[in-house]
Amino acid sequence: MNTQRLIEALEEVVRDRTPTFINPKGDKKLMQAHYLLAKLYGREEDLRKAHAHLREATQEFLKMCRNYILRYGYVPKSSEEKIKKQERKTERRLARYKSELLRIADEIGYDALIISWIPTSRNLSKIEKL
Repeated sequence: MNTQRLIEALEEVVRDRTPTFINPKGDKKLMQAHYLLAKLYGREEDLRKAHAHLREATQEFLKMCRNYILRYGYVPKSSEEKIKKQERKTERRLARYKSELLRIADEIGYDALIISWIPTSRNLSKIEKL
């Protein structure tokens, strides 16, 4: 019963946070709600819904990574160290999200190849340009 209430609450979050337009930056809370729903539906053995929510979580994660990779252009020397520190922090956070998505994909039998190819570092942004 608790699981059902949690699913209903997360579905409400997804309905509230799903924009009527495409958000190019991605939405962290929407991504988290989707991957938690994927995990819960996987436990309930409703793989169709679990895969659908993981696919949506992956799309939000991809938007977040693209936004991060394309964020900075010219960086003045005075701000360089501060920005590098912030970048390392962001890369660690994105890597944690990626590992969580991969773990859930493994639990529910989802093909995680697309997730594994999403770059979480600006150093890998050259791959997208090819």
